[in-house]
Amino acid sequence: MKLKDDPWLTDYVNAIHFTVRVLERRGRYRQALSVLKAQTSALIREAILANVPMEIFSMQRIAQRVRDAESGIHYVTDGRSSAALKSYRGDIAGLISDYTFVRDGFAQFELKDIIHECRLYFEKLYPDISDIDATIAELFEQDIEDGRIKEIKPGLYGHAFR
Repeated sequence: MKLKDDPWLTDYVNAIHFTVRVLERRGRYRQALSVLKAQTSALIREAILANVPMEIFSMQRIAQRVRDAESGIHYVTDGRSSAALKSYRGDIAGLISDYTFVRDGFAQFELKDIIHECRLYFEKLYPDISDIDATIAELFEQDIEDGRIKEIKPGLYGHAFR
């Protein structure tokens, strides 16, 4: 089961992830991060009890992001260069991390799916992106070139496990 198969779990995980990102970008709010940490831990326990193994990896990544935000450590950029985008020059490390989070929530996807899902969050989180579609398309193309995703059928992509 993927997050996409369970709308409630998907919304809950996305809410935690993007709330952490807003807190990371706007400053260190210790009390809010503590609440998020407790909520994430509860979600992980609930997933384990409900036998939802695919989501555990994503939830543990979110829990680590909460701990990282709390301690001031920043996120991984999925092995990409920080100055690798032509369409956006702002918080590239955070953008790549958020894009990767959204992309990894899908088992199979089209570029339009990724753009639609990213647009739901990125317009508020990255108001300085002038063309979200172009930025996401650029990250998507990098994923194809770097072998992170592969085309399964014309226009349909999936994760390339190396």
